[in-house]
Amino acid sequence: MDWQNVWIIIAIALRCPVVAPKFVNEWAKCQSQDPSFATFELCNWTRSPQNLPALSFHINLLQLPITSIKLQAQAMYIYRLRPVQLVNTTWDLCRILKNPKRHFAFARLYSVFGPHLNINHSCPYNHDLIGSNIDFDRSEMPFPVPVGKYTFKASFNTNGGKQFEINAGMNII
Repeated sequence: MDWQNVWIIIAIALRCPVVAPKFVNEWAKCQSQDPSFATFELCNWTRSPQNLPALSFHINLLQLPITSIKLQAQAMYIYRLRPVQLVNTTWDLCRILKNPKRHFAFARLYSVFGPHLNINHSCPYNHDLIGSNIDFDRSEMPFPVPVGKYTFKASFNTNGGKQFEINAGMNII
């Protein structure tokens, strides 16, 4: 990330409104590159009891056990039609979930999203992967979340190359 993007993010964070945000235009697309390995039973946005958007997914794993999972996570903020990359990293989930506190950035994000996931132990995985009502409450985020358009992508590479991904986006106004 270059310094110009850092200053843009800081300027945006300082201008975050204190009013309750509205979330519009939520979208999600889940796909498996190998349907004989994994299929999506569920992939959609719902509303939490606090009327916040909540992403839910259910990945049916058809070839068990999963002994290796690498997650490539990307998050973008679209600022005046120019994307600003917030996160672009790859994590070895099997290794990192043995001791998540060692990896500060992962631990901060996992503290928000982890309670909604059944991805909570190191490998092997002998069950489906489920995310239920992963809500986006700005007050719980470990970083400022200004109004605007966001896109998220989570690509999972498992057992040496079998891949599935979750793409999602939303506007905060």
